[in-house]
Amino acid sequence: MTQIFYHKVSTPFPNKKWAFYFQQMPEDIQERIRRYRKEENKYQLMIGRLLLKEGMQQLGFSDFNLTDLYYNEFNCPLWQEGINFNIAHSANVVACAFSKTMKIGLDIEKIRPIDLTNFDYILNELDQQNIKQAENPYNAFFKIWTIKEDVTKAIGK
Repeated sequence: MTQIFYHKVSTPFPNKKWAFYFQQMPEDIQERIRRYRKEENKYQLMIGRLLLKEGMQQLGFSDFNLTDLYYNEFNCPLWQEGINFNIAHSANVVACAFSKTMKIGLDIEKIRPIDLTNFDYILNELDQQNIKQAENPYNAFFKIWTIKEDVTKAIGK
């Protein structure tokens, strides 16, 4: 079974609330948050970790602690065997998916106009053809993109 937790950020946290959640983050995550210049990226990182923490608690992993995360060679966060999770964010939405039965990859993207030629090196011939023939090329592109990201993340790369 797969479960997905998500949060839509509508307004920034008040300073006291931000400080409260920030203090719950391990030092390495606090440092990563500090390095971001954009407030949006700071929120995405912290909310992703809060969703991870809440999801683990709700799934019965009361011993889960963010300090127990480790990272593979592709900088993907892992915890322990038997629980798979993945965090994704785009614009003001952050989501975290969990599965006890299979590898999981999650990606979300806000559909928006972009220069599609910047992605030719990632798209194969069939992908490019499908995008060009689509009624809405951006919808087609982001569908292909998120599938590729999902699979890549599920295998831990």
